[in-house]
Amino acid sequence: MDVLGAALENDYKPSLPAKEQKYLETALRDIHKQRRYALAEVKEAIAGKQYRSLKESLDRWVQYPEYQEIAKMPIEEVLPDLLLPEVSKLLLHPGWLVGSDAKVAEVEAVEKILAKQGEFLHSLRKETKRIRYQMEVFSDFYGANYALYLEDIKAIQEILGKFQDSYVLTEFLTASSADNIGRIPTLIAELAQANYNAWQQWQNLQTKYLNVDIRKGFHIAILEPKLNTGS
Repeated sequence: MDVLGAALENDYKPSLPAKEQKYLETALRDIHKQRRYALAEVKEAIAGKQYRSLKESLDRWVQYPEYQEIAKMPIEEVLPDLLLPEVSKLLLHPGWLVGSDAKVAEVEAVEKILAKQGEFLHSLRKETKRIRYQMEVFSDFYGANYALYLEDIKAIQEILGKFQDSYVLTEFLTASSADNIGRIPTLIAELAQANYNAWQQWQNLQTKYLNVDIRKGFHIAILEPKLNTGS
């Protein structure tokens, strides 16, 4: 609710005609109302027995941690085996192929692709999010090559997130008041243009990671942790 409200209030509303701003107020009121309900549920969950039980169990583990036998091995020796399956899963995701067969040059064409195959890109974004956080945990054990791939993963996550943000905003506006959608053409056009701009960025990285040499290089970067982390 916070993200939706901030995007509509700060990113889009100021540039809209006065008439469209008026209609947008309806959606913003709905957002604030839903946020109050969501906040109440969060407060209730935090004060509940289940959450307290979770915290207590985590506190106990921190005081008396238990590890699997493999934890005895040096981290540099097992890191490739930990990370490579995740990298392979990412690189084999079907989302990389969305719109890859043509150079899309029109806003309407991008909207058609996202309407038909946007779910694949949303799934790919979640995959990049998972591997990003995995890689960040172990970044101290790798060098510059690894860092470059990590920066690409961050960029991919951010770009694909723009598609998802636009989708969520449109869905919310439709659910809030289907009649209002037809009354905010400027906002709908701005969302479509934002998708088109993000698509240009996405195609550059998409082309890069469909290249076999880049994909091999990603695996090689994972295979070469620093043997002496103190150097």
